[in-house]
Amino acid sequence: MTSTLLDDAERALDLVGDDPRAALALADDISTRAPRPRTGTEIRAYTMAQRAAALALRTIGTPADGEPRLRQAIRIATRGREPQVAAEARMTLSFVLMDLGRFRKALATTERAIADLSGVEQARVRTIQALVLHRLCRIDDAFATYDVALASLQEAGDELWESRLRSNRSLLELELGLAAEALSDLEWTRSHDLAQGRTIDAADALFNIGIVLYHWGDIPGALERFDRAEAEWTNLSRPELWAARADAYLKAGLVDDAIANARAFLEFASERRWTALVAQAHMQLSACLLSASPPDLGAAAAQARAARRMLVRQGRLEAVAQADYVIATARMLTGPTPRGFDDVSDVIERLSGYGAEARAADLRLAAGRAALASGRLEDARALLGPLATRTGAGLLEVRSRAWVSRALIAEANGERRAAARQLRSAWAVVERQRSLLGATELRASSASHALSIVSSGLRLAVASRSPTQAFSWAERGRATALRHRPATAPRDPELAAALARLRYDVMTRESAGLAGAAPGPVRPTSEAEVLRITRRVGASGPAAAPTTLDGVRRLLHDERFVHLLSDQGRTWAVVVDARRARLVDLGPTVALEADVGAVAFGLRRLLTGFSGPRGAEATMAATQSALDRLDSVLRPALGTADDGNLVVSPTTSLSALPWAALASSRGRVVSVAPSATAWSKARAGRTDAVPRLVAVAGPGLPGAEQEVVELAALHPTSRVTVRTGADATVAGVLAGTVDADVLHLAAHGRLRTDNPLFSSIELYDGPLTGYDLETAPAAPSTVVLSACSSGAGHATVGEETLGLAWTLMSMGTAAVIGPLLPVPDDQTRRLMVELHRGLARGLRPPKALARARAGVDDRDPVATAVAAAFVVYGA
Repeated sequence: MTSTLLDDAERALDLVGDDPRAALALADDISTRAPRPRTGTEIRAYTMAQRAAALALRTIGTPADGEPRLRQAIRIATRGREPQVAAEARMTLSFVLMDLGRFRKALATTERAIADLSGVEQARVRTIQALVLHRLCRIDDAFATYDVALASLQEAGDELWESRLRSNRSLLELELGLAAEALSDLEWTRSHDLAQGRTIDAADALFNIGIVLYHWGDIPGALERFDRAEAEWTNLSRPELWAARADAYLKAGLVDDAIANARAFLEFASERRWTALVAQAHMQLSACLLSASPPDLGAAAAQARAARRMLVRQGRLEAVAQADYVIATARMLTGPTPRGFDDVSDVIERLSGYGAEARAADLRLAAGRAALASGRLEDARALLGPLATRTGAGLLEVRSRAWVSRALIAEANGERRAAARQLRSAWAVVERQRSLLGATELRASSASHALSIVSSGLRLAVASRSPTQAFSWAERGRATALRHRPATAPRDPELAAALARLRYDVMTRESAGLAGAAPGPVRPTSEAEVLRITRRVGASGPAAAPTTLDGVRRLLHDERFVHLLSDQGRTWAVVVDARRARLVDLGPTVALEADVGAVAFGLRRLLTGFSGPRGAEATMAATQSALDRLDSVLRPALGTADDGNLVVSPTTSLSALPWAALASSRGRVVSVAPSATAWSKARAGRTDAVPRLVAVAGPGLPGAEQEVVELAALHPTSRVTVRTGADATVAGVLAGTVDADVLHLAAHGRLRTDNPLFSSIELYDGPLTGYDLETAPAAPSTVVLSACSSGAGHATVGEETLGLAWTLMSMGTAAVIGPLLPVPDDQTRRLMVELHRGLARGLRPPKALARARAGVDDRDPVATAVAAAFVVYGA
């Protein structure tokens, strides 16, 4: 019987790395069979079972439940005069104590265990002791202990514990910037664990490989490893997933997602009394809140203080410095004091001493800017000077901040040209970071890291009154996502399945709503699946370089290109024609935004019928008044019909303006460019003189079928494909992109401001989203979106905007025509028929839309509003 107990206990311990729930069940069975162990064999079996149970409970996510089991095992082993057995239990207890935040107690427990062990058993305890030393920031001691333990483990041929040692050591190596060494350790560990069938341990190594890739800046690669590790953990709740994803999303600029993951991490750790992780979660949430736009300084500081109290009790000095970083940064942003600058210097020293170079650089930069803003030039130089020497640093984050520091010092010294050069170097580092991201959404969100650089560059350019430099900096900060072809693979079966499930979820929810049942969640779980898959796709290649002012001028013929930008509360325009470029001050941005809002409000009332027949004229009058005010301000930049046709690249705050409705636009062909680079690329596109047309009518829209039938009749029959009813599917539209020069979609449209790539066109089998469009095998030269608000985009960060039109242009579509607002069916049909009358004659899209607008009866407020709502994006 006793030999069976011991065999079962050894099996329970082995099962922890493969099936922790089975290990726990077997450990409990052993405890039942030997409730009062007396002999040496029974004591060993009982103690081993309790160790297995404690480790299994930790793996499952409740480490606190393992502590009383281990303490009972130690008492029984001690009473039974089995010091080695008690020491082995103490080894496991020290591991659990770390999870519970009692690091000094964990270290003392390892020291006591080492005194009672020798040989390979002692080396195993040293492996855990090194991890404790690492967590206590005793870096040199941790490395030395790992070296001693590894030599003994290799001599004994204990590959299982060598695997665990390498996995633990990799995180220490990574912290010190030894990423290649960390990756080597983890690849050895994963290979060994897979060969031994230890699937959970192998998943741990895979997860840590993702951590290495994250530190290298490969966010898609990291997210892909996290997803695979989650699948291999097989339904285990692993809080480190939330923590790691929060870090990755924060680095990519997806702050809302980072905050959501940090909150989930905190909730999980708190419920399970996982004290060490609770402190870490408070710390992580504080960093996320600090990065919000605008930053939630009060909440960030409160979370950091909560973390600090716990970390001080745990003796984790490095993490205390991380908490102080958040607190100090919040103070700098709310209003620095002389004492505050002294405190910042102390925090920076501690961060640097513990190897947290990126955080130290961030704090130096924040404090340096605060010092400059308050006129404390010497403090600014003292803070920024040491960072300015780090332009060759290994971490890209430190390198970019070092160039910005140099720029700030040069600007403070009155050396504007030198400052501009340093900012261009900082931008080059940011672009290198961004080039690693594949998903359009990640690239757009990552613009948050570049905002301060662009703002500084614009400030210098405007101060120098340089149209060339102002154009260059405005273009760097605008629509950078469009300079990449979407990296999604057109035939990715996993993504195709996720998008199909998303369509099914949406259709099911809407059917339930029509039947009077509860409509279900607003964001089905399949959306999260689509995000996970697309975010982990690597970059498809380098981005196209931003175009230059001279590059735009060379493409201009009878056009005027107006590039708008915002600097310190004022709107400026770089006006470019074939002869020259100039910088024009258009006044306070807030006044322009107020009138743009009034125009959008008035047009929406007219288009939705909210004004009613009697109020339509009054609404149109108020809207026209706001348009006239805007025109008087913008006319110095826009010019008139005598200045040729018009291309406008607006700021995000002015992107909702129907430019063709301004008096300055009368008699002109008007198009809107998300960026000068996107316009230059679109300008190169050409359509056949007689275009091939694919026209699609979605369901539930009165008049959609009539619309596509009417406009199809304008084109030669042999070059037209019409899809209606059950043929109007997502797959049919995507397949049609190969055959179409012009793709016309008449359907309901929805704009999603929370994630513009989930904006959609309703088809027979569900929504066609921006993510679907990114999988299209080809891009038609012209796409007409005859669907409500389908031409609208939504700003993500700074001047980054996404939407269906932006997605199509990033794929190579030269011109996208769509409405900024909801539009009524009948009036839209008439405008679209006239538009296609021009397209069928071979007119370019902007000219075809201008001709269609010219035929609208300006005495009809609704028809006029519909004509104003449609915009041509591109060329």
